Amino acid sequence: VDIASNAQDFLQGNNYVNLEFAGNTPPYKEDPVTANIPVSERLVSASHHLACVRESNARCYGTGYGFTEPTANIIWALNRTLGADCHFSTLKRRLGLPNAILKTLPEEEDVIKTAFTFEKEHYDLFDGEQVGQVAVYFSNETQKHTFFGCVYDGYSKDYAGTLKALFLAGISPHTIFEFPATAEKYPVVLVPSPLSMTPEEIEAARAYARNGGKLVITGPSGFPGCRHNYQYANKPGVEPEKFFNSIRDGVWTQPSQWKLAKLPEFENADKWVEVENGIFYHPFRTSSRKLNDAILDYCRTYGKQMPVTVTDGGGYCITVFESEKGITLHFIATNYHTDIDHHLDEIRYHRSRVNYINVVEPLGVERTLKLSAAGVPQVYTPSNPEGATVTKTEDGCVVSLPEKCAYLLVRYEK
Repeated sequence: VDIASNAQDFLQGNNYVNLEFAGNTPPYKEDPVTANIPVSERLVSASHHLACVRESNARCYGTGYGFTEPTANIIWALNRTLGADCHFSTLKRRLGLPNAILKTLPEEEDVIKTAFTFEKEHYDLFDGEQVGQVAVYFSNETQKHTFFGCVYDGYSKDYAGTLKALFLAGISPHTIFEFPATAEKYPVVLVPSPLSMTPEEIEAARAYARNGGKLVITGPSGFPGCRHNYQYANKPGVEPEKFFNSIRDGVWTQPSQWKLAKLPEFENADKWVEVENGIFYHPFRTSSRKLNDAILDYCRTYGKQMPVTVTDGGGYCITVFESEKGITLHFIATNYHTDIDHHLDEIRYHRSRVNYINVVEPLGVERTLKLSAAGVPQVYTPSNPEGATVTKTEDGCVVSLPEKCAYLLVRYEK
């Protein structure tokens, strides 16, 4: 199972890896039977996949499922936000409707047409590479070989929380699996909750710091000198036969109770400690969000500097791409109001992990963005024909967006 779930292992014999967005994208939270993963978690999964791709010099695509143009647009935008190719599928038979009704529903080419046509007509907006202003170290040792790495309140929560904070702040991150030899590519490496570290990892981290890199370690840590009082179990306190998932409604799985175990929080108010030259530590976990301001300030000061700075991202998750022609920023909303065709839902003769979502409206985002940069950018809103307006300011510009804008691109030509 471990190998089958790991894109690093898949890529030993492949040059193209698929990340499947199972269930509804974006989520429809009113149906407890369907699979509804938040868009922010899709971004985190994609970041991990793309890290595997970068170290293998391969490519990545995301497969998402939907039945209407609003869902297709978000699935496409989600892939493009992190530089993955998009595979969109309807799989209409999963709706459990009679063939006579299925034949009346739109085909794949009809619902993805707007997104793919935009990409074809503006191909130069997608020809760059995602910038890694900072790196986030993913601890395979912690994830695979500790109980902390297996529970929902454990390691992955801190890794995901770190990435989400960076995306929302407009600081474009890369996931990495090995510490760089020098600070040339990544001046700052964030290391959330590395509970278990091998001697080789510890030495690689020290070598990176000796060569000018800045390491920011948080949470329960196995690095020498990182003092904390977390007390985590080494194994679940249940019998092996209880590990297996229980089935609810015959479709969606409930995680085993031990995986949902609530882990104790460490509330000591210790301050940041420089445990070794260039290696900084705080015992709080990043999933608590108590360290966000300090970590983001550190990344802005020491991370890779770009000629464009997002001073107010309006609640969007943001990534930055650079090519020979220009710098492109992708903004995507992560929270949505969604609704379904309730009549079709009522006459389904079987349930599956998807719904026929026909309303998708972004929530929690503002209609104004502020950027600091020389020059005035072009702004593209692929799903909003009315477009955006740009007003130049003393140190940059203000972007005014149309209503219900879920995704936009901001392009600065070089």
